[in-house]
Amino acid sequence: MAKHENLTGQRFGKLTAVEYVGNSKWRCVCDCGVECVKKTYYLKKGVSKDCGCGNPNYEYQDLTGQCFGKLTATKYIGHSTWRCLCLCGATVDVKAYRLTSGKTVSCGCADKRKGAKRNIAGKRFGHLIAIKYLGHSKWLCRCDCGNECVKRSDALSPGGVDSCGCETQDKRTRGITRHNGYNTRLYRIWGNMKQRCNNPNNGAYGRYGGRGIYVCRQWNGDRSFPAFRDWALANGYRDDLSIDRIDNNGPYAPWNCRWVNASVQISNRNHYERKEIQKPVEALDADGNVIKRFKCVGDASVWAGKKRTASGISMVLAGKQQIAYGYRWRRAE
Repeated sequence: MAKHENLTGQRFGKLTAVEYVGNSKWRCVCDCGVECVKKTYYLKKGVSKDCGCGNPNYEYQDLTGQCFGKLTATKYIGHSTWRCLCLCGATVDVKAYRLTSGKTVSCGCADKRKGAKRNIAGKRFGHLIAIKYLGHSKWLCRCDCGNECVKRSDALSPGGVDSCGCETQDKRTRGITRHNGYNTRLYRIWGNMKQRCNNPNNGAYGRYGGRGIYVCRQWNGDRSFPAFRDWALANGYRDDLSIDRIDNNGPYAPWNCRWVNASVQISNRNHYERKEIQKPVEALDADGNVIKRFKCVGDASVWAGKKRTASGISMVLAGKQQIAYGYRWRRAE
């Protein structure tokens, strides 16, 4: 348990710290005789100096013993707040204006009973059966799949929720996949591989499909996951490995893919990137005419007034943008 600074007996404005009540809070007594609870931080910083009686707009109203609906005001605790006792036996702190205006008339038990008037215990809603009312218009329900879940009363109606979520998942699985393995890591690897090569809107398309990398027919169909899965399991797939192309310019195909750890994959990718950066490039004007030819991307970046390691030209060559540093760029023939 964290230690707290002992402020017992210390004064902060009109307040005297009396007792530590936990949560970095102290019970204090104001010079006006009212007890209140203040945070240690606000006391030490001088933010809290009284129970609220020092506010020029403060008007103290003695509500002790007065009844407001099911609530009876028992004790003033500062900042226009009264501790009240409800007929159900609960204690609640309420602002004075909410009591006098009639906005708060119970500890909340009245609202709970209001919600409970719609007794649906034992009734079925699709795959759900309402079991127990939990308050705040919520019901504990049991699904046909065996799961228990909490649903709002207004959702348990014709056309509303009809399961704990299992039915939606089953529909999604039946509609998207017709094979085992959906929602596994291997399935996501297969899907991401196709997205990189087939979808121009994918962020990595420029480095894959944009430069001619494709997925072989055996793995590229909508129902080709079983073939990919069988190859992966027969060729050393593990959860700590990722798919890697042996030839970075080749396709995703059984003869060109392997399962490797992160360090091998990064080494293979960096080797390819170094080779790409060292290839000649040409700067073009708006009409597509060659302005100048460079031995490598680094030389072109320096000529454009940027650092040798600037990535703008590489972004153009990868198809992610059209212009860098005011020019168009392309690989030299």
